[in-house]
Amino acid sequence: MIPSSAHRAALRTPQRGFTLIEVIVVVFIVGIMASFAVIGMGGGGQDRVVEQEARRVTALLELVRDEGILTAREQGLGFTEHAYVFLRRYRVGDRTYEWLPVEDDQTLRRRDLEDLGISFALYVEGTRVSLLRDAENPGVQVILGPSGELTAFELEIITEGARQAS
Repeated sequence: MIPSSAHRAALRTPQRGFTLIEVIVVVFIVGIMASFAVIGMGGGGQDRVVEQEARRVTALLELVRDEGILTAREQGLGFTEHAYVFLRRYRVGDRTYEWLPVEDDQTLRRRDLEDLGISFALYVEGTRVSLLRDAENPGVQVILGPSGELTAFELEIITEGARQAS
């Protein structure tokens, strides 16, 4: 049997498609691009949490300062290594007052951030304050006066990753 001319033309026509090397190169490039996208999006999670907590502390300080001005009450803020708590002076005896955590206001409740991998470094008037590991009442470190003044302080919010890198 002699092959027909159509059959001969089909035998000579090169196959169309991709070689294995071309497919591997494309898959490799797509994989690299996907890994860059994941890395770029993944690192922002902890940064967003830190930024959110910094905004929360600032907003709560402003709230307490304004409340102190309106009520003419002195209030305070205390920090542990991983938490902060708002404090008020309560009368505990005939002539004695004590700084105790605010318990009647849910907004000013104790905030523990250890589960988020956040810790604090506190500087009061330029001097680093040693913070307790954990305490229900760490004592007052920042005072918010009844006329709106407050103790000069700087709060450094440290993430678990930053602590391990240093």
